[in-house]
Amino acid sequence: MADKKIPMICVVGPTASGKTALSIELAKRFNGEIVSADSMQIYKGMDIATAKPSLEEQDGVVHHLMDFWDVDKSFSVAQYCELAKATILDINNRGKLPVLVGGTGLYVDSLIDNRTFVDVDSDEALRDALQKEYVADLKERIKEYQDRVAELKEHIHELKKEHHSASVHHAKNA
Repeated sequence: MADKKIPMICVVGPTASGKTALSIELAKRFNGEIVSADSMQIYKGMDIATAKPSLEEQDGVVHHLMDFWDVDKSFSVAQYCELAKATILDINNRGKLPVLVGGTGLYVDSLIDNRTFVDVDSDEALRDALQKEYVADLKERIKEYQDRVAELKEHIHELKKEHHSASVHHAKNA
């Protein structure tokens, strides 16, 4: 998208802020089509948890980059940008206005800023090792916190005993 500036409306913001309704109205008013910028709405079958608009809610407005990816496959921001750029160009070439809509800031920023990404194969062995290291570190930190909580509980118990002894001593001498 850096080669050619394409007019586009962007509707971004947090979940449940009214993006869908606004984007549909804008698309209808300005002869547009919606390009989703939501990292969860890409997945097939994840309709409820993602607030993906139903066909009725879409109100005849064409929506792109929704409900097309298998949930058990990984999907990257680089893949999103490649697909979104092609989709936006296609919409523009057909004389329509792209309306980019979503709350995944990384997707929106990467697309608008034309970020480039290095194509690197994932190293599953490294990923697994790092995950195990992270879990081991997390377990160690939890153990440290548990030990500290046990120490504090013991300290509180000792303070309560001292307070009780002082109260008894004070009552006897009163």
